[in-house]
Amino acid sequence: MKLKLGKLPSEVTTRLTIIVPEKLKGQLERYATLHSETWNQPVSATQIIPHILSKFLSVDRAFQRSERSFDRCAKSELGANDNLCSNPVESGD
Repeated sequence: MKLKLGKLPSEVTTRLTIIVPEKLKGQLERYATLHSETWNQPVSATQIIPHILSKFLSVDRAFQRSERSFDRCAKSELGANDNLCSNPVESGD
């Protein structure tokens, strides 16, 4: 079976609490079980959620354009607080 997520890396984490519908909780738990079986790497739903979100953000083209724009503004002499950098997302996508 080919899952979108590969083996999970070890990373420094921070706590974030979210509330999800029961149906989604069940889906996440089943995905975690399938991932564990596929990669022979025990993982819970709470452990896999950050990786699912990261994968989602990495394939969202509009978000990636926004991130590149934000990075350019942050590195520029204008700084991220300048009006040119306050809203890097362009309308029309």
